[in-house]
Amino acid sequence: MSSTTMNGNDYNNARIWQIAFFTLNNTSSNLHLFILGFVSYYATGLVGLAVMLTSTLLMAARIFDGIIGYHSAFPQVGEALTPSLFAATLVLAFGLPAFGLIVSIIAMNFYKLDDKKMKEIQKGIAEIKEKVKEKKDSLII
Repeated sequence: MSSTTMNGNDYNNARIWQIAFFTLNNTSSNLHLFILGFVSYYATGLVGLAVMLTSTLLMAARIFDGIIGYHSAFPQVGEALTPSLFAATLVLAFGLPAFGLIVSIIAMNFYKLDDKKMKEIQKGIAEIKEKVKEKKDSLII
């Protein structure tokens, strides 16, 4: 940038691209805030649910650690395997999936799916596939 002196005053001569970049600096800040607003709106919905789920799981893990005897520190690598830690490992590795399986079986038990309902579902799937095929064929032509 160059400067010019007129009537005892110094004036800076800025080129057009410098003026444009100066205004774009402010524009980028405003766009950043605008986009951040959308991100925070999104985060309160779907991502907020994930945060709550994660925090609940971590809290449950911390409570479980307290139950098995680790009140002030986490188990460290190389520590001797205590009976309570061994039992907790077995419960988490085998008991939790077994519990999930039992819940799934109970849920499937209450879902009424007989031959009539199955034929309705298959008919609906066939109709959807036919519509997709017709639409696909019309796009190819």
